[in-house]
Amino acid sequence: ERDTTGGELIRQMNRKGGILTAEICVLDDISRAPGEAMNVLLRILNELKFGDDHIPLLTAIATGNPTKDEYYNEPLDPANLDRFTIQMRTLGLLQRNQWESAARVIDLYADDHLSDKISPKVSRAVLDAASVLVPKVDLTAQVKQLLLELLNVLLNDYNLNDSNSLLTDRTFLVKAVKILKSKAVLEGRAHCVPEDLFVLNYLTTFRIPVELHKRLEDIIIELLRKNKVAPEEQEDVEQMSQAQS
Repeated sequence: ERDTTGGELIRQMNRKGGILTAEICVLDDISRAPGEAMNVLLRILNELKFGDDHIPLLTAIATGNPTKDEYYNEPLDPANLDRFTIQMRTLGLLQRNQWESAARVIDLYADDHLSDKISPKVSRAVLDAASVLVPKVDLTAQVKQLLLELLNVLLNDYNLNDSNSLLTDRTFLVKAVKILKSKAVLEGRAHCVPEDLFVLNYLTTFRIPVELHKRLEDIIIELLRKNKVAPEEQEDVEQMSQAQS
């Protein structure tokens, strides 16, 4: 043993917790995190590793208040914002006049239904099985072309650029493909269909101007109308997709 007479023996130990042990984490009010902490956090989320150890994290959900003076916060740096693929702007139940849902929330807390007895709605095994299926989904040449045409319309017909939007290769040429395939898996399909493009509405919330985002579904509808495939041709496309898979 070491002689600590007249002094103190200090030992440092790191204990894993929070993000390093959770499967789903919520990063509340992320825009207030200091830059040094944000850099470490985003690296862990990107690599899903802490040092040489893999972490069990499936997804991270970040929240933030509107960037208004009364909230005393700053918007996320565009590069950091782009790391969160799915983006949504939400209002509370009261602001949306959803009174039945508001009543159910009151009941949950009034009757003490929030306890350890609540069973998970989806097991880890189901999520892992779905993750295995996603890469096997056939994007199809048709959906690939429609995705490129949609991006072309947004960039060139609506004059989007680096100063007014965030349409990056990382999100719309890589992550968007995974989201489209995930939509197919959720609906029990082994191939994507043109209507899957509507899921891109969840990627553009903070990446394009608000008014254009509100019109995105109409823009996609018009794109699909211009490229509509006849029933016989649609059947041929599906047969080709099955053969390729």
